[in-house]
Formats: sequence, C-alpha cells, structure tokens
Amino acid sequence: MKRSMMVSTLMLAVASVATACATGTPIQTASGRPDVTMHNVDVACVKAGFLNGLLNDGYTVRESTDTRIVVGRPSRNTMANVLLSTGYSGSPEERVIVTMVTNGNDLRVVFEGAYVSNQGTAFEKVQPIGATQADQEKVEAMRARAERSCAKK
Repeated sequence: MKRSMMVSTLMLAVASVATACATGTPIQTASGRPDVTMHNVDVACVKAGFLNGLLNDGYTVRESTDTRIVVGRPSRNTMANVLLSTGYSGSPEERVIVTMVTNGNDLRVVFEGAYVSNQGTAFEKVQPIGATQADQEKVEAMRARAERSCAKK
C-alpha cells in the first residue's frame, strides 16, 4: 500500500512538472506549427542559411533534399531525458524538420520539432513537441533576416 502511494505520488509529480513545462500561448497558423511565407527570395540561399544556423546550434544533418531538412542533436532538456530515455539508446534526440514549398515567387517554410527515442533504429518513437506563439515569433524573426539577406536581385 505504502509503495503504491509513493509510485502514485511520483507519477503525479512527474505529470505536474511535464505539464508545467508545456506552457505558452498555442500557435495560430494554418499548419498549427511555426510557419512563414517569404516573398521574392532565393530558395538556395534560404536553405543554406537555415542549415548554417542549425549546424551552429549543435544539430547534425540527418537528411537534406530540395524541400526538406531534417536535423538532430542529443536532447538538452532534463525532463525529456528523464521521461524519454531508454536503456537501448540512452537520451532522446531533439529533431527539427524544416519543410520548404515554393509557389511562384513565394517560399513557405514550416518547422516541426520532436523528441525521438531509439533514434535510427526500427524501434524509433517520435514524440512531437508542441509549438507556442513564442516559437512563431522566433520563426518570424528568421523570416525577416532571410528576406533581407536572400532577396532576389
């Protein structure tokens, strides 16, 4: 009885901390994820800028195509490490997926993030990270920089 009460209390504490970490205003975009549209930009320049920024932030490129960038790094989030680590692969990976779609002179860029346990194995488990309005504001700032430095001449 005493042990199950301790386990219940521990589970409630973990759930409370996890809920507390997921604060912020929900994102309001068409995709439900950080999402921007850039006008009259050189797509190759934008892609190179995003890749450079992600590499500078400690990510490793997992995949890069004309329309998609996938990067990952070991998780820096203590709660994610506690809740999602496995004996099989250790700490989860923080993964970012950038999708780029051209439409005439416009470039739409959608970002999504996830924690991935057992990364690179047949037992890979993806836990999406909910985006907030603060994430959208960061992406808007990136959009402004990219439009200035990658404008078509």
